[in-house]
Amino acid sequence: MSDQQLWDRLKSGEQSALREIYEQHIDFLLGYGRRFGKDMTIVEDSIHDLFVHLWQKRKSIGGTDKIRPYLVTALRRRIIKNHGNQKGSTSDQPIETYNFQAEPAIENKIIKSERELEQNEKLAVAMAKLSEREKEVLIHKYHHDMDYKDISLVMDINYQSVRNLVARALKKLRSGLQIVWLLFLLCV
Repeated sequence: MSDQQLWDRLKSGEQSALREIYEQHIDFLLGYGRRFGKDMTIVEDSIHDLFVHLWQKRKSIGGTDKIRPYLVTALRRRIIKNHGNQKGSTSDQPIETYNFQAEPAIENKIIKSERELEQNEKLAVAMAKLSEREKEVLIHKYHHDMDYKDISLVMDINYQSVRNLVARALKKLRSGLQIVWLLFLLCV
């Protein structure tokens, strides 16, 4: 079911639609709200207020075909409002003063993804230097998870030739990766 259909069901008064929206997005909303600071009470209250508001105003709220951005925007406003209503806070407080934390897991995922991409590019350059038979033997060995005996049957070469071919291909890869790494260091 699309977001728009689910939203339309909510607007028509189906409590099950509100429950579905809540269940689909609660974990994300809690994680997002946590980034505003350590006071989870404000976050939880803001989420509760948001869903009560959605239910009470379901007939007059606008349509949407993307529920998550709608919820995140509304939650952000509520957290800021609720934070401002706390004792000792002012609702005029500029947004820059809120402690919005980037989640370390996201930063680590981005760094890991960039490293994997870089490694894959280096591997592709090194793989391009291999002969077709060397590529084939490595694909059978590491991608298809075949042992030397099975590879010898598939490629119609003897067992020792397969072992030699794998060893030679890996040696070329290591050498190629070292050269690519050195060139990278020289360019930086």
